[in-house]
Amino acid sequence: MAEKRGAAGLRPLAPWLLTCLALALGCAADGTAPKGKIGVGEATVWNRLWDEVTAKPGADVEILRGSPVVQVVLADEKTVYYFTKPPHPAHPGVVKRAVVEREGAATVATEGWAAGSQAAFERWLEAFSDQDRALKRRFGAGD
Repeated sequence: MAEKRGAAGLRPLAPWLLTCLALALGCAADGTAPKGKIGVGEATVWNRLWDEVTAKPGADVEILRGSPVVQVVLADEKTVYYFTKPPHPAHPGVVKRAVVEREGAATVATEGWAAGSQAAFERWLEAFSDQDRALKRRFGAGD
């Protein structure tokens, strides 16, 4: 169970956005899992991104219970951010996932930044790719 918070109080996640993300995973033109781009940053990058992203109109903040990760959905931008919290080993770390068009097909672009353990961050980022591959298999889109 998750606690959801939005700019205007409690609001549910936009189900259509999650559906778009799931469908886009199977629509990559080359059929491969989205590649992650990793940047190494200072802890101040996490703070700046948190302030910037959560201040955007319509930002839905979801504190994932039992997990040191906060999800921020920006439905208008078709983007989801995942921010680590202590005691996540990659903290401070951020993953940004956005539905984008590449070569005429929808796909999910993934990029991230971490100032915590780089090895832990790479494992966390790989978990997103694992989820993408599982969704592609589930929806019959292959790897």
